[in-house]
Amino acid sequence: MGKELHGTAPIGATEAPTMARRGAQPSEVVVPEVATESRAAPLPLRYPRPQFVFGWHPRRWMIHAGELVPDLLRIDLQPGVRGVGRTRDGRITFAMAKAKLEERGYSMIPHSLGPDGSYMRRTLVDPHGQGRARLAHYHTPWETYFAGSANVDSDSRGYAAWLLSLVLAGHVTPCPPHEAEKLLEKARGRLERYEERLSKGQDSVAPAANAARAEIAVLETEIEDMDHAPVASVGGVELDAALSDVAAPAPAAAPPARRRRPPAIVAADKAAKAARKTLRTVQKSGDADAIAVAELAAEEAAAAFAELQAAP
Repeated sequence: MGKELHGTAPIGATEAPTMARRGAQPSEVVVPEVATESRAAPLPLRYPRPQFVFGWHPRRWMIHAGELVPDLLRIDLQPGVRGVGRTRDGRITFAMAKAKLEERGYSMIPHSLGPDGSYMRRTLVDPHGQGRARLAHYHTPWETYFAGSANVDSDSRGYAAWLLSLVLAGHVTPCPPHEAEKLLEKARGRLERYEERLSKGQDSVAPAANAARAEIAVLETEIEDMDHAPVASVGGVELDAALSDVAAPAPAAAPPARRRRPPAIVAADKAAKAARKTLRTVQKSGDADAIAVAELAAEEAAAAFAELQAAP
């Protein structure tokens, strides 16, 4: 047990550390220097999309979130495409494209009419999720994207409330009755086709059929509430009066002329109705600030309508 091996100490011996021996080379305590990478949170898995502007056309309407609202056209401002250019300092030029759209009856909706001063937002995205790309995806405030995901959350009610506010503020004229009737006719046609497929046992179209029924109900209510448009005028003279000198056979028994409300009262009535609809939509969002603004707008619109009605 006490026998020593060459160059080693017996078990239990209490000698000084090895490096303390004569001729031993001192050593150092070392911790590996490993580089630690701080990876940022992954970006949404979406493809880039250029800046844009909304265009409005008097013949484009839709049912969105249960409301009859203008169907705005998203116009991508991609340099080199459809008359969109770029200056040397990087700014976008849109004059040529805008002129072409205006010839087709479109009007541009200024960005400043959007929430917080603009209806355009920018989110950095990485389409393939490899952490190499940081591309710009431009979208509306009513779209929310998530890190590391391709999903998008759309606030349909908020978007519909904003569209109604454009009508209420006069930036977009109300939907003409004949355009609403066109939408109603199309919705009824879709429902008829869906019901035919349901009768054949194709239950997969049931959600689409229910959506068509809801759209029809909204349109029927809207058309019922719509007032007849004011009589057209030429040079400030009502068209009926301008044509009164044209010879025409008198009817045997002319019905009593329908009394038409002044255009100002008609416009105020429509504005009050639009304000009430906006308030109902905003109330569903639960946003206290937005509700307060909508309530004030509805009260002011109702007061303006009542004042015009009471005027002699």
